Amino acid sequence: MDKSKKGCIDEEIKELLDVINVKYQTTSSCAGRIVVYTVSDDRKKQKTEWLLASHKKVEFDDV
Repeated sequence: MDKSKKGCIDEEIKELLDVINVKYQTTSSCAGRIVVYTVSDDRKKQKTEWLLASHKKVEFDDV
C-alpha cells in the first residue's frame, strides 16, 4: 500500500527496490524529486497543495 501523495512507486527506483525487498522492507523511496507547493497560513502539512512534482529535469517555464 502506498500512502504517498503520488500514490505509486517511482519507476526509476523500482528495480533496486525489487532487489532490496527480497529480504528487507523499504518504508520510503524516491528516485529524486523537485516539488513546488503552497503552504497554508497555519503551516499544516495536510493542507499543502502540490503545484508541481517531477522526477525528471524541469524547465524554468514549468516552474
